[in-house]
Amino acid sequence: MEFVECFSQSAFSFREGASLPEEMVQEAARLSLRGLGLCDRGGVYGLVRAWKEAQKFQLPLLHGTLLPVEGLPDIGLLAENSIGWSSLCELISLAHSNGSKQDAHLLPGELWTHPEGLVALADWAWCAQPEALQTLVDSFPGAVTLVASRHYLPSDRTRLTLVEQASKRLNLPVVVSSRALQHSPDRQPLQDVLECIRNHCTLDTAGRQLKANRERHLQSGREMLRRFPHHPQWIRESLVLQERCQFHL
Repeated sequence: MEFVECFSQSAFSFREGASLPEEMVQEAARLSLRGLGLCDRGGVYGLVRAWKEAQKFQLPLLHGTLLPVEGLPDIGLLAENSIGWSSLCELISLAHSNGSKQDAHLLPGELWTHPEGLVALADWAWCAQPEALQTLVDSFPGAVTLVASRHYLPSDRTRLTLVEQASKRLNLPVVVSSRALQHSPDRQPLQDVLECIRNHCTLDTAGRQLKANRERHLQSGREMLRRFPHHPQWIRESLVLQERCQFHL
């Protein structure tokens, strides 16, 4: 089944992503993905390298970022066009004015200031805060997509129920994502080490701070259909996002 991974991170999500942008693009091409969205935390550092590599494979690249928001869940943002790219850069600049490079974040009211030309990617954590999600929907009219992931965790069912209920209540589209932090499960040991550095702990003491089940890597469309057999429309929504996000460096 055709699929675009819209919400991935590379090694330019410092101390979090475990694969270079080039590796992410190469694996996306190998898996026959229709496109790849790169949303590194707090910036667009890896996009130029990813874009150059994507040209070799004629792989569409969606340009985005992942921004922490004080008191709210992290938010993914994708640029639809040049106006969206400008909005994206404005929000990143605001985030960096509030903290260091490693602690860039938006203040609660700042997220709503530059919605033009952006698609907001909101995961289950937003769905668990109905008032915040409603404000997001009001601030990004017609431009909020919910994100569903299945990592074989005990909490998967609860999280997916939150996403499905919010989608029905607010009439919002849902897209599936593996929320990939690396191109391959073989890179999980490195991601574990990065997670320990980020959380100031050791592998022996990290416990549940490590990502479970080696699932945060790029997945094929066939694999996504196996994980979401009752929601093929959520997979097709990734193609809608690709068509919508036409900005290129």
